[in-house]
Amino acid sequence: MNKIWSIIQETAGIRADHDYVKTYLEHHNLAYLMVISMFSIVSQTLMPLIGLLGFPAAGAGSVLSAPSYLPVHFVYIIEIACSTFCFLFAMHAHRKTPFNYRITNAVCLLYGFAMTCYGAYISVYDPHLGLTVMPFLINEMWIFGLLAFPPFLSLFVSAFYFMSYAHILNMIQYSFGRTICLLLFWVSIYVISVIRYRVSLNVVHEKHRSESVYEKLEVISRTDALTGLKNRTALNSDFRNFSSAHLHVMMTDIDNFKEYNDSLGHQFGDEILGNFGKCLCSVFGHNDVYRYGGDEFLVIADNYNDEAFLKAVNRARCKFNNCTIGGRCIHATFSAGSVKGACHSEQDCLEMIRQADIRLYKAKDSGKDRLFEGTKPLPGRSEDQHAPVPDPAPAHAPEMK
Repeated sequence: MNKIWSIIQETAGIRADHDYVKTYLEHHNLAYLMVISMFSIVSQTLMPLIGLLGFPAAGAGSVLSAPSYLPVHFVYIIEIACSTFCFLFAMHAHRKTPFNYRITNAVCLLYGFAMTCYGAYISVYDPHLGLTVMPFLINEMWIFGLLAFPPFLSLFVSAFYFMSYAHILNMIQYSFGRTICLLLFWVSIYVISVIRYRVSLNVVHEKHRSESVYEKLEVISRTDALTGLKNRTALNSDFRNFSSAHLHVMMTDIDNFKEYNDSLGHQFGDEILGNFGKCLCSVFGHNDVYRYGGDEFLVIADNYNDEAFLKAVNRARCKFNNCTIGGRCIHATFSAGSVKGACHSEQDCLEMIRQADIRLYKAKDSGKDRLFEGTKPLPGRSEDQHAPVPDPAPAHAPEMK
């Protein structure tokens, strides 16, 4: 029963829509409101001119040549003014989408009401036009055929318009056949409105599903499956974020990692990698840490002075040295090489990564469990400096069995 009621709600458009649905429908209605209002401005400006030029067959010429020229003239002016206002509103709101879903719908309905009144007036104004319903029906087709209204709203509004118009016509000259024709036109226009709304919903839902799938695939492509950190693909796309920044770039890897894999198994080694990544993220943040490859991890951090960066490295080292895997504290250590300096381009960042990698190997050659710091070397000189990190706790060799 709940499922049936849910289907009815969705079909009638009375269920609360998601924000992305409201944004799409608002964007859709504003775009078509601009089209309708612009067409109305052009047509309502040209039709009186065509009539004044002596073409009474144009319809408006018959009206304008009738004795009551002034009232019709006012009707045209009012319609052009309403269309101009709606065009300017739609153009302004379209730039700020999402603007306000309810305000947009209200303006669309008010303009639809103005167009309906205009079409009804023109249709019944001059008996010489044969009480034609075409101006009224054309306006209704524009309103309910292009704008996407919820079916329940479209039902009541369109029914009110057609019943009011039929009542006016029957007051002038009753015709059962014309009433039946209007009823058939109303049903047809309402069906078109419902189909238009359902098509719009299907389009926006499909678009949202496609975007969600794309976002998930993008996250997967940018994320290392083992550690959950950003990978080399993410690094390549993040280079543009590092320009005009003062960076500390640090390349690290786990000391004696191959021995962990060989003696304790690759699953144990994977857990060490995961713990190492968590230790770095807990200190530097997820956005600054990358798994560069194997047991190498890259940290690219800004807004650090030298002292703060060294303290952050020490905190990460302390956390990793005391991490527990499988109920045992393994006292693991890591070596690191870092470089600091201003980054002005992607090439600068790549050079800093290369220099950090060189310093990493110097740290490992110097005995491991240490940080090798420096600044970007100028051509022909080296400013490397050996900076062992103070031990936060006595380091012990991992237990191998």
